[in-house]
Formats: sequence, C-alpha cells, structure tokens
Amino acid sequence: MSDFMTRLREKNERLQQAQVQENRGSDAFEDGNYVVAIEKAMLTAVKSGDNQGEAQVAWWLRVNDGPAGLNRIIFHYHGLFGRDDEMLDKRISRLKTDLHRLEQDFDDFEQLPIILQIFEDSQTQIKITLKTGTTGIQNCYFNGLAE
Repeated sequence: MSDFMTRLREKNERLQQAQVQENRGSDAFEDGNYVVAIEKAMLTAVKSGDNQGEAQVAWWLRVNDGPAGLNRIIFHYHGLFGRDDEMLDKRISRLKTDLHRLEQDFDDFEQLPIILQIFEDSQTQIKITLKTGTTGIQNCYFNGLAE
C-alpha cells in the first residue's frame, strides 16, 4: 500500500469525528451552478511543491449543463493534509461533507478508493456551484446528485 495511504489510516479517528456541514444551497453564487459528470475521481499524491507526496482526491468533472459551456473539464482537488491540525480537520470535514452530499458516507480511508472508483465507473452526474472568493481562487461546492 502506498505511503500516503499509511498516513491516511493514521487519520481515521479524525475522519470519524469530522462533522458533515449543512448544505448552503440557498446562497447565491456569482460564478454559477453546473451539472457535471464525474469523469475521473482518484486518490493520488500531490506531484510538486511543499506538499509533494501528500494525499489528495483529484476530480475531473465534465460540464453537461451550466454557464461556462458544455464539455469543458473542471479540475477539483480535496487536499488531505494541512499545515496544522485545524486545517487538516477542515479539509477532512470538507471531503466528508461533499461525499455525504453525494450519498456516500465513510469513516475509514480504506473505503475511499472504492467509493471513487464507483463514481468514475458510472460517470455519476452531480450538481456543483463554482464561486470565486476574495482571494481570486475559485471554489467548487458539491451540492448533490443530479436527477
């Protein structure tokens, strides 16, 4: 098993304690709402920079409906590392929340590759919102499964 999976297993207690956040679907997001197909969803290591080798979930989301045009790919990442425990807890909670909204609850990082493979194999359709924050970084919010 990979080194980052070993490190993730050590964080299972934090995963089990992470709270699922409430859906803020009524908020108006300036960048827009999209329906996307999960084209790729994989647990991988960060390839470069200060966090090289740390675990992350990489998403390739193909736009099927939304303001930016069809068939474009949105790349989204859930980093599973942090500069301190508070940031790590927030990132784990964010992943757990997003997967909960996609009807996939889990409490063990060993389950994560299986869940991601199911999404990828079925090209699950989901609703997302894109919003550019004050720093100029665009955030991606999973809102649930598309009908």
